[in-house]
Amino acid sequence: MSDLVSAEARDRIGWIVMNRPPLNVVNAEMCRLMRLATEAFDADDVTNAIVITAAGEKAFGAGADVGEHTQEKIAQLSDEMFALFEVLRRPDGKPRIAVVKGICSGGGNEVAQACDFVIARDDARFSQPEINIGAFGIVGCMMMTRDAPRGKMLELGLTGDWIGAEEARGLGIVAQVFARDSFDETLNAYLDKYRSKSMAALRIGRAAYLRNCEKPLDEALPAVHDWVLNEAILIEDYEEGVHAFLEKRKPVWKNR
Repeated sequence: MSDLVSAEARDRIGWIVMNRPPLNVVNAEMCRLMRLATEAFDADDVTNAIVITAAGEKAFGAGADVGEHTQEKIAQLSDEMFALFEVLRRPDGKPRIAVVKGICSGGGNEVAQACDFVIARDDARFSQPEINIGAFGIVGCMMMTRDAPRGKMLELGLTGDWIGAEEARGLGIVAQVFARDSFDETLNAYLDKYRSKSMAALRIGRAAYLRNCEKPLDEALPAVHDWVLNEAILIEDYEEGVHAFLEKRKPVWKNR
């Protein structure tokens, strides 16, 4: 796709890799390319989930490019970053999984937190350090507050402090932490969970959840009831899944 970002479908997973090692500092062009790659994987019929990760061992992303924070360039950087965030958060799409090694800070952390969830290697470290250059990492702090205590996220933004992978998991901003010495093997086994599922079920389940999870329950439940009757049970893979369960066999998904 580019020297800055590569995109490749492998074994039902769409891999989007930031390729600016060692720190993978995020710039406007990288955000544009990641957005286009996400949209392309959403549209294909061969991938079940999308992984966003980075080349090298030192960092997922050590912030956004400070060279693009000038008055002449900040608008383009901001526009491309927010366009990427919008696509990553869009309900109509496949699961988005951030895979983080090493440093994950500032704009890099914002990319990770815009995904549905984060898988971290045990050496991962997270921060919103913009306060140290006279700003406040409001975007990352707000994203993390979806899953973590508001006061703790405000503290991270106001101090620029770092937290490790295990603390991040305890706060809810990381879903899984895998050991460094077996990381690739454990990650591959974890991704098998998505490879084996119906693509259609993954997509419509994610969409229904994201559209309704923040509504009051008395508003969400009728909407989900309509979704079950008018969408979920009408896909071919639902019927196949029921028959496979009753016949004690593995399902053969049409919409893989």
